[in-house]
Amino acid sequence: AGNVAAQALNYASYGTAVSLDLSNGSGATTGIGGTWSGVTSVTGSGHNDTVHGSSQTYNLTGANAGGS
Repeated sequence: AGNVAAQALNYASYGTAVSLDLSNGSGATTGIGGTWSGVTSVTGSGHNDTVHGSSQTYNLTGANAGGS
């Protein structure tokens, strides 16, 4: 995937869970090659995604989540 400077990442159609690392203003996504920076919005997959970050404040919004 290379290195990407983007404001939004969208994993909505990704087939498995993603793991995001936001710890230093840039990051990487487990299972996907390359790195990214400048991201202000992330749409996760429909799976059990994980997010790792530093002691900064992050706003997380869950949508279309739930169990049976």
